[in-house]
Amino acid sequence: MSNLSELLPTGGGQNAVDFVASGTLSSGQTVVLNSNGTVSAVAESNAALTHADTATFESAVSYGQKVAYGGGKFVVMYNDNGNNNYWTVVAGELNSSGDLTFGTPLVVLSTAGKIDSGDIAYHEGSGKFVCAHSQANGGTYGEALTVSGTSISKGALADIVVQDATGGNSVALTYDAHIDRVISVVNVSGTAYTGVINVSGTSLSRVQNTSSLSINAWVTTAYDSDTEQVLFSYRTSTTNIAFNVLTCTTSGVTFGSTTNMSAGSSGYLSITYDSSQSKGLLAFLDFTNSDTRAVVLSVSGTTITAGTQTSLTTDNIEYLSSIYLPDKNLTVVGGRNDTVSGYISAMSVTISGTTPTSLGLGTVTADAVRQHNLAYDSVNEYLIAAVRDDGPDYGAAITYTPAFVSTNSADFIGITAEAISDTATGPVNVYGGINEAQTGLTIGSDYYVQDDGSLSTTASSVKVGQAISATTINMMDLT
Repeated sequence: MSNLSELLPTGGGQNAVDFVASGTLSSGQTVVLNSNGTVSAVAESNAALTHADTATFESAVSYGQKVAYGGGKFVVMYNDNGNNNYWTVVAGELNSSGDLTFGTPLVVLSTAGKIDSGDIAYHEGSGKFVCAHSQANGGTYGEALTVSGTSISKGALADIVVQDATGGNSVALTYDAHIDRVISVVNVSGTAYTGVINVSGTSLSRVQNTSSLSINAWVTTAYDSDTEQVLFSYRTSTTNIAFNVLTCTTSGVTFGSTTNMSAGSSGYLSITYDSSQSKGLLAFLDFTNSDTRAVVLSVSGTTITAGTQTSLTTDNIEYLSSIYLPDKNLTVVGGRNDTVSGYISAMSVTISGTTPTSLGLGTVTADAVRQHNLAYDSVNEYLIAAVRDDGPDYGAAITYTPAFVSTNSADFIGITAEAISDTATGPVNVYGGINEAQTGLTIGSDYYVQDDGSLSTTASSVKVGQAISATTINMMDLT
């Protein structure tokens, strides 16, 4: 007996189980067990963007819609033009089919709000929503919001920015998980005011900092869960976009060095953080080049490096909003498609290295809208878009699932010991067995099932075992 093949019976010997193939399977193919008892190949498939529901939450002209999700609920914040432009909030729920239900709107402050100058975030530590809003007569304020079902109540009014005589021109809120605080950035006449906001009961308190940064417009922030910092982007002029890292503690915010990026006349900046790739992503509309673009952001210490600008689509996406979906490892970028009748369009964007790639632009609804902002229900797996319907200009919300590439790799059961024709029966090596139908393995290396069904030393959630020769893998029983 001189080699491994003489030691082991044909097909890897022990723990080879006969299955009927659904589809033709090659030798050494990773397979999954189907509900009818057959096996088929581990593979990726494309899921299409699908609209679920549209519902009106305000039967009056509304502006500045912002939406946040948390604790199984979501809250929309907006200027109610039918009620003196008062900042107003409404709580909602959606079910497993994506159907929307809203409660009764609540006015948070009975003075005219500054249109498009507010934001809302979910504070995980307290289970409260935090809203911040600028007023037309000056001042930027906030409240803690308590949601029960679709009922909503507010806590005491709190200053978000002191000595704010004009009201903030733009407001961005982000939850910083490592200090359990909401970080606010408000552009007041070209000055960045940051706040570290704490929630205690139904009250807000904040520590305020200012920066000498020169801000023109389009303040946007995202939490970097790897470095535990906040990524901050803004426009300094019509042709320059800047980036900073904000290091936050319970006692204040420290600004990192500024990175500048030249662009065409840009607008509608929206930043996210892709934790699967440890990269930031900034999406924006380039008016000069008449396309919608994205750039990948790499963080080192307190410095951001911007990759090459990439055109995601030649359509002009206005009121652009983006959000990262951790369960799908992609960022959804959507908004009003000014190129196509003002319809809501959305695309799913993935990152490879420093390159963003769109899975393609799709139409969510064939209804024209204006304002647009996104949240994600990670339980029911629906995006929630808060919009202003372009017909009656009423406030509405739209739910949909994004386009994405899915895999059945989590249902992995084994590896074929030989080729099996469709509907034929053949042997499959399962955990605890040996598969000899591989090529090019590295002896001693651990191997994992990838989303496309291949075996690789790149770690995934499905570990198969260890290579004991270039053609043989020991399928370790990991149970």
